Amino acid sequence: MAAEAHRTPEPDDQDGLFDQVIENDLLVQALENREAAKTRKRAAASKFQDAHDSAKGMIDTLDLDDETVVRCGRFRIKLSKTAARSVAFETSGSKRLTISLLD
Repeated sequence: MAAEAHRTPEPDDQDGLFDQVIENDLLVQALENREAAKTRKRAAASKFQDAHDSAKGMIDTLDLDDETVVRCGRFRIKLSKTAARSVAFETSGSKRLTISLLD
């Protein structure tokens, strides 16, 4: 049955003596879908960052004062400056899942 995980301990010289191989076609497909989505996300994030940096660079040339509001086309732009400060906080326990490509 493809949905059932079958664990077979197989040593892998590259990763570790105790790595196990899981035969699960559904999980493989889910991981492949995740990787493809991650690739698309990175491409979109890169395009957004380029567009953001371009717009921000143009806004920086306006030399706006703190709390100044301007309108440009359908956009409202407000500049708010934040002073440097020290921040401390606590976190709760969590699980960390790492998924990486082998090749």
